Parts: sequence; C-alpha cells; structure tokens
Amino acid sequence: MSLVTRQWPGRAVAAGVAWAATTYLILTASLAADATALLLAATAGCALVEVLRWRATTLTVTATTLQIRSGLLPHIVSAPLRQVSCVSHERGVGGLVFGYGTLHIWHAGGELVITRIPRVGEVARYLDARLTREPTPRAARSGST
Repeated sequence: MSLVTRQWPGRAVAAGVAWAATTYLILTASLAADATALLLAATAGCALVEVLRWRATTLTVTATTLQIRSGLLPHIVSAPLRQVSCVSHERGVGGLVFGYGTLHIWHAGGELVITRIPRVGEVARYLDARLTREPTPRAARSGST
C-alpha cells in the first residue's frame, strides 16, 4: 500500500481572490480598458502558474521509499524509509481553516520541509506508523528456528 498526496493550492486561491478584488476595483474606479486587460491577464497568469505548480507536486510513500516530486520541470527527492528518523507536522491559522499544514521529515541526508499538505495530520500519522513497524527477524521469515 502506498500514499500519494498533493499540496493544497493556497497561492492559487489567493491569486483568485486577488483577481476578484482587482476586477472590482477596476470596475469601480473606471480605469482605462488597456490597464484593466493587463491587470486581469497578469493575475490570471499568476493563478495559472500556481495551479500548475500545485498539480506537479506530489509526496509518495511506498513500502520502502519516500519520494517528493515538485515543480513544472520535475525535481525528485527520494529517501529510503529506513533512513527517515522523525516526522512532525504543524498547522497555522490558514491550515486550521482550510485543512492543510507543513510536514517536517528528518532523514540521514537532512530535513525535508513540505508545505501546504492537505490532511497533514493523517499523512504524519501514516508515515509514523510506517517508521515504528518492527522489522521481521530474518530467522522467522525463512521458517528456521
């Protein structure tokens, strides 16, 4: 069994809110049509980039490996679960409202910090359960006593 999760698109939502506020201000202030089109295009472009970045970021946990793939041009960080020593998470005010948080993973190569993880508590508990499993002794697996 494996776990795959994506980041929460907080920046995309913020860009959408900024777009709506900008539209309202432009319509009420009667700015020139060219300025309006330019602002709307810039805001829509920012929102599109954030949504694409969000869709391209995944955290995958398999039986033996933890893998983080991020960015439009994929950057992959992979760590064997046996090298992961500790997992913790935190949620700020926005995370409490929208259900996301930051996941901290300590492994032999350093610390990985992954932001905007939905249901971060569940993900941290899942990882912690994977880490606390006792390995089966070799003699018991092979059937010898």
